[in-house]
Amino acid sequence: MSSSDRSIALEREKRRQAALADAAIVNAEGPQDDLDSLVEWTAHHTSSED
Repeated sequence: MSSSDRSIALEREKRRQAALADAAIVNAEGPQDDLDSLVEWTAHHTSSED
């Protein structure tokens, strides 16, 4: 694996961990704003693949 591949994999893992942390906060506290419909639409209309 090249250093570029490792960098990409590390960044992807950082994003994954951040997303898990964000999800845990929302699950514990509930949504805090009125952007739920935007988030729902984005989740169904975007791709996180590189």
